[in-house]
Amino acid sequence: MAWGGDGGGGGGVELAAGVGVTKAEGGGGGSGGNGGTSTASATANSTDGNVTASASATGGNGGAGSFNAAGGQGATVSLNNAVGGSTTANVTLTETTVGGNGGNSAGAVPADPLQPAYMALFEPAAEGGRTSFAAGPHLQTRMGFKRRGSSTINDPKSSYTVETWDERNDDKDVPVLGMPPGSDWVLYGAYSFDLALMRNALIYELSNQVGRYAVRTRFCEVFVNRVGGSLAYGDYMGVYSFMERIKRGKERVNVERLTAGDTAVPAITGGYMLKVDRRDPGDAGLSAGGQPSLCYVYPDEQYIRGTPQAAWIKNYLDSFAAALNGANFRDPVLGYAPYVDQASWIDHHILNVLPMNVDALRLSTYFYKARGKPIEYGPIWDFDRSMGSTDSRDDNPYAWNGTGDSSIYFTYDARYPWWSRLFADDDFMQLWKDRWFRFRQGPLSTANMHAVIDRFHAVIEEAATRNFTRWPLIRPNQFLAQINVLKTWLAQRAGWIDSQFLTCLLYTSPSPRDRTRYRMPSSA
Repeated sequence: MAWGGDGGGGGGVELAAGVGVTKAEGGGGGSGGNGGTSTASATANSTDGNVTASASATGGNGGAGSFNAAGGQGATVSLNNAVGGSTTANVTLTETTVGGNGGNSAGAVPADPLQPAYMALFEPAAEGGRTSFAAGPHLQTRMGFKRRGSSTINDPKSSYTVETWDERNDDKDVPVLGMPPGSDWVLYGAYSFDLALMRNALIYELSNQVGRYAVRTRFCEVFVNRVGGSLAYGDYMGVYSFMERIKRGKERVNVERLTAGDTAVPAITGGYMLKVDRRDPGDAGLSAGGQPSLCYVYPDEQYIRGTPQAAWIKNYLDSFAAALNGANFRDPVLGYAPYVDQASWIDHHILNVLPMNVDALRLSTYFYKARGKPIEYGPIWDFDRSMGSTDSRDDNPYAWNGTGDSSIYFTYDARYPWWSRLFADDDFMQLWKDRWFRFRQGPLSTANMHAVIDRFHAVIEEAATRNFTRWPLIRPNQFLAQINVLKTWLAQRAGWIDSQFLTCLLYTSPSPRDRTRYRMPSSA
């Protein structure tokens, strides 16, 4: 029997041709009930004119509605809360009770459990790149959503975990804005820490450019109607990133599906996904290899706890730590090397050091083990407090580490003890330098990083005005200044890291101990 629990932590690469709008209705304009009809309409004033939207849904058991509106740049996502408030809500509420999701009434979106809802997504037109409700939704589906986050879960601009469902409330894979089909998604709403609205999307894009999978991301604008009735501008939630969740799959983290019958080598050797993070309520996690705060990602803890597979992965991590901390830790056979995919570990580290992620390696830190392979680090996750954000611990680009309780990247930290030992190996440190300068000639060049920022800015510039009208953390006309803060900080940071090394490696021979060194080239 194959285990469930492919889902991982919460939730970028290419953008849709524009920004999206997400609307969640407490019944109005929701999924059709048994013969029921509902309508919703709203008028929203924005800097580019009067944006008028209307929505209607007619009949059919769980039938989707149709929507009409004009104006607004970019993809439009419409979340219609299907519980209460209209003729269709009652039918959906019945389905919710049967489905065992708690029967939440419309109102505040809960932190748990998932709130049954309806989503319609409107994409930019091929010509003109603007979204129009008049063209109808590109995607309509039942779904469940809830607030997400740890320290930010109570922010007024909520982020949401999203699951797309079929009529039985079972997961249903759907393609969203050109991303591979899936059922587990995140609507991430950058709020007070990231006033450029793009830090996560930016670093995920750069990760994918260097060849390390990170979740795909598309910008959108979101409306959430929690109380039913007509859609109003008060339902507007601002600019969001619609992104994949970290989970197992050929298009995401490509490790093997592990089954209860995989109890012998080689089958039991993979695949596993774990993370260093705070544990979810009710989870025990595991402590292995001297790493105190590990959590199961795949298989989910409810399936793997107490199994031979749980014992195997713990023993494997313990053996790794023993080799890493042993006298022969540099030995290619007796040391850590058979356990570590060095390139993936170093790339993950670089992608955290560059933006000075203050939570790096100790929170939201994922790694995985495929069958018959060593441990690989990634995907990267959660960078709202990085790159000179308003957190302030990441202000100074001219230092290795941030201030306060920020992560310590190269020296010992009991919160993640493996890394400092790896950097005690000169060859591992040299490979770090090698890959850093290789990336600086391409994806991590200042020119490329600025080009990605400019591309993202062009997509969300118009929507940012509406976002900061709704959430006046800055004046809307100050958004460009925030973009420039981000660009300046990254240029200073990357240049400073360059300056810390007298030489760089442009070519690495097959043997890590036989290298040719060249003077450091200039980096754009």
